[in-house]
Amino acid sequence: MSNLKENKPTADILMISMRAMGYSFESAVADIIDNSISASDPCC
Repeated sequence: MSNLKENKPTADILMISMRAMGYSFESAVADIIDNSISASDPCC
């Protein structure tokens, strides 16, 4: 019998943890833009 418990992340907890790591709003936006550009790059 397994004692595993499902632990779904919630947005508020995720935002608090990211803020605690020093992940600012500006760097989050820059990261999203960078990931979007990388995802649409056909060379890779």
